[in-house]
Amino acid sequence: MGRAAALPYQIVVGRRCCAAVRRPRSALKEFVPCAGAVHSQRSDLPMPEYLAPGVYVEETSFRSKSIEGVPTSTTAFVGFTRRGPLATARSPKPLTSFAEFERIYGGLANLRFPPKTNHVAHAAKGFFEEGGRRLYVARVRSPNTKAKESIKDWQGALDRLAALKDVAIVAAPGATERGRLAESIQSRLIAHAEAVGAYRFAVLDIPQGKTPSEAIAYLRNFDSKNAAFYYPWIKVPNPSAKPADPPASQSLLLPPSGLIGGIYARSDIERGVFKAPANEVVRNAAGFERQITQAEQDTLNPAGVNCLRFFAGRGNRVWGARTASSDPEWK
Repeated sequence: MGRAAALPYQIVVGRRCCAAVRRPRSALKEFVPCAGAVHSQRSDLPMPEYLAPGVYVEETSFRSKSIEGVPTSTTAFVGFTRRGPLATARSPKPLTSFAEFERIYGGLANLRFPPKTNHVAHAAKGFFEEGGRRLYVARVRSPNTKAKESIKDWQGALDRLAALKDVAIVAAPGATERGRLAESIQSRLIAHAEAVGAYRFAVLDIPQGKTPSEAIAYLRNFDSKNAAFYYPWIKVPNPSAKPADPPASQSLLLPPSGLIGGIYARSDIERGVFKAPANEVVRNAAGFERQITQAEQDTLNPAGVNCLRFFAGRGNRVWGARTASSDPEWK
């Protein structure tokens, strides 16, 4: 019995009218025998009951509990779709394919209000093509003549997402096209990611058509260790284009956040969260809005703008992993 004290279980010996428990010294300071039952001085140990004489074996773990894993690749998009339940009316459900997105929220066809490009649908398609596996979509109420677009509509969708515990990445593809509300939407997205207990990261876009110096100036409106900005926009094949259409119609420019969300997920799944989502191939890209030179990146990268670049022989890649924080510890 001398060696039993080192085992990860305890041996209980029942006698005529009392029971004695043999436990590791680290688990119990003193044995307390009593008639018909076994008790200990530790309140966190169970109190088993033995009603008959015998030998009983109880498995008792004395090792520290392991840290439970949590998902790091589940993504949520906020924005407009052609149809589907509004986020404020019903909690979004997880999607695992673009076919499922089409069934609930409609396809890639244009929206009925300007700018008509269906950014969230294209972002969802790009997300799954880049390697994403789980996606939530928080649909925002579409503007119309009776009710104009309001920041409250976007905040309501974000509030609904706050109740979902498995979301790690958030984005609002097309938010930069919302005119005067654009910066407010991105600020609300950052606040959502920074909320106490949220443990989320916001993937954001530099607006379309910005020069490198304008991109830096735009980024200076924000400061967060829970967000990253990507530039420039991504050129993808236009799925609705016909062979007879002019060359300009054969491709679309999309905000990077949707595809980048898929790349984040792919990197986490294939490599792990310790690997920064940089030097990753943008699989679905046919090009970029503009070609970033090394000299331009030398100014963009220190400012916190993550560049998307083409390299001969290596393809289109994410070439940066900086946060939008001004704190050097978080850049």
